[in-house]
Amino acid sequence: MISSVDRLSSLPDDVICHILSFLPTKLSVATSVLGRRWRFLWAHVPCFDFGAKDFTGKTEHSDIIHRFILRHEAKRMNTFRLSLVNCNEYQLETWISVAIKRNILNLDLGLNVFRLILPRPLFTCKTIVDMRIFGGKYVSSSGDIHLPCLKKLVLHLVEFEDDESLPRLLSGCPLLKELTMSYSFILNEKRLGCINISSPSLETLTIDFNNYEDFPVYEILINAKALRYLYMGDCPLGFITNSTTMSSLAEACICFQYGFFVYMNSESYSNVVKFLDCLCNVKCLQISSYGGKEVLPLGFAGSLVKFVNLTKLELQSSAGWHLLVHLLEVADNLEALVIEIELISFTEPNRVPTSLLSSLRTITIKVVCIGEDEFNVVRYLLKNSHVLEEMKILALDDDSIPSDLSEGDLNVAFDALQRISLFERGSVTCQLAFQVVEQLN
Repeated sequence: MISSVDRLSSLPDDVICHILSFLPTKLSVATSVLGRRWRFLWAHVPCFDFGAKDFTGKTEHSDIIHRFILRHEAKRMNTFRLSLVNCNEYQLETWISVAIKRNILNLDLGLNVFRLILPRPLFTCKTIVDMRIFGGKYVSSSGDIHLPCLKKLVLHLVEFEDDESLPRLLSGCPLLKELTMSYSFILNEKRLGCINISSPSLETLTIDFNNYEDFPVYEILINAKALRYLYMGDCPLGFITNSTTMSSLAEACICFQYGFFVYMNSESYSNVVKFLDCLCNVKCLQISSYGGKEVLPLGFAGSLVKFVNLTKLELQSSAGWHLLVHLLEVADNLEALVIEIELISFTEPNRVPTSLLSSLRTITIKVVCIGEDEFNVVRYLLKNSHVLEEMKILALDDDSIPSDLSEGDLNVAFDALQRISLFERGSVTCQLAFQVVEQLN
């Protein structure tokens, strides 16, 4: 029999504590039964991680956490994480104060009680680099805000006291690089008149809007000159009031749904035009829109700018062929095109867009099924794309979606590819691919 060797216990305490830091605190504490040396090692682990799933029985989660955190003795706390834990404001402030004294670097705070006021000391922490908050209420009317090391901020379902709360918070984060926010409008919750995102250092912005059908009418202002990436999910495009170009923006992903078009009026259309103009320097643009078919075409038609740097465009929209043509006309240097649109009512443009003649190299077309309208679009693009290297068509058959593609699906793909291969091509080097897929990604 091979004898076992306890190599773990021979390691220095610092190394063992580092290993334990990768475990939830509940498991870290459980190692105290391994022997006398292990009894209090968990108290020196530089990470504190508790979640509601760690508890069973009737004992209050917060009471257990409170006892453990008061026994924590590590001089430095790398991570403090709570996941959907019940607590009161006194307990929360006590825990945060302990974390701050330990020079906390990363805070991940998930509150199960949404309307708890977030403790003031949290917003004057000099060491925190990454802060994620789920739930809670931010009150900015008293006290300073100073987060000199904060680089990443995530705010999910955080209630703000007034319109000045968010810009005041951001003004106290001079090194902030990445901001992620999600809004969900809750009955009886105070609603902002303006969402003002202003930060000279911000490079990445992700903002998501939930339950859009209940959206109030308000303004969205983005003032971030260093911004390089922008994602807006379920976006109320007509409410955005930007008037200055995002000169550093390299990539933008804009997604909005039908519910937002309910509020559209003449001023909203003007805001759409202004916002699209602000995106004129992007290199990669992804637009997703279903419903309100007239909004995007009118918005782009009113825009006077060219997307001179745009090299990749992804378009998912019910707005259809005419929107695609307009985008091709204002993006002379486009190299890659991915489209999932309604290819109906095809009409050939009066003039071939410059991008087709001189720059477009790859096209991916995603369709539910391929019919005459789709064939007409493919024929036009193949004929007029003079430097095209590859066209790929991904088709999803509406009749059945088997786990393995059937012989019938393969026959459809073969017949379509055979027909398309006979179309005139502006580029003799263009390769064709047709694939029937289970889902369009």
